[in-house]
Amino acid sequence: MRVKDWPALLGFEIIGGQMACYAPPSRQQKWLERFEFMEAAGDRWWPIAGGVYFLQAVKRVRGVRLIMPKWSDRLAPAKQLAASPQKIGDKEEALTARSNEQ
Repeated sequence: MRVKDWPALLGFEIIGGQMACYAPPSRQQKWLERFEFMEAAGDRWWPIAGGVYFLQAVKRVRGVRLIMPKWSDRLAPAKQLAASPQKIGDKEEALTARSNEQ
């Protein structure tokens, strides 16, 4: 029962659990064949005596949508230099200044 409590503390929902591997461990094929009946009858006769316990759990998380900042709105606008008029005293200087600009 403690094994079921740990995932619950971490926010998992227990879907199912099952015991398995009722036959005693052996490396010899002869003994594995001899104890094969225990695998078939294990859930019915020895429900807690399995050697392995499978536990299936799912973590349910609400859907989260990340809201990213709009970087294009936050960028500083490009600097545009304003044209400053030149002070010209004479009409002749104005004509020469305008001809130099073109």
